Amino acid sequence: MSDGSTFFIGNAWAAPLRPGLPLQAFDPATGSLPRPTATGGLADADRVVAAAHAAQPVGENLPAAQRAAAIDGARGIGELLRHRAVQMPVARTVADKVAA
Repeated sequence: MSDGSTFFIGNAWAAPLRPGLPLQAFDPATGSLPRPTATGGLADADRVVAAAHAAQPVGENLPAAQRAAAIDGARGIGELLRHRAVQMPVARTVADKVAA
């Protein structure tokens, strides 16, 4: 589990390569500001993309029903982000990019 200063990339916790200012995450369920969240830069985004590409062959070899369940789960996350985008400006950016 992270203390909020790391990302989960490629099935492991990793510190940002070039840390930015911490983002204060708003919890819409409780209305609280639980803790700061790590921010990074383009190099961190590149690591995420590389990890996703590395995981692709695993997904390609899953039976169709399992792939469909994973895609449905990802869609649900995207819908949740869009729903809460008013409260979470960073989520709006992510949701807009996912939808594009």
